[in-house]
Amino acid sequence: MARENAVVNGTVIDLRPEVPEGVEFDLVLANILANTLVELASLLARSVAPSGRLVLSGILEAQVAEVQAAYRPFLEVRPTTFEREWACLEFEAMRRGG
Repeated sequence: MARENAVVNGTVIDLRPEVPEGVEFDLVLANILANTLVELASLLARSVAPSGRLVLSGILEAQVAEVQAAYRPFLEVRPTTFEREWACLEFEAMRRGG
């Protein structure tokens, strides 16, 4: 479905079932269980390019603090949006170097 939506919207996307080592993306999206997002925090954070964004969804409101805490050492936390009991978390890569 994501590939079809990208074509309809004239957007190029790179969908991958795993995060490749040493590759960075301007935008990383993940919609999976909160406990898995916590386990993958360092791996997903490393895949975000400098000034890039990470967007995580599929998170229950009660899980927000735990997921944010897992990513806070790596990325800057942006405002969270909510729709009913679901949360969408957004993070921004910290500037690297001088």
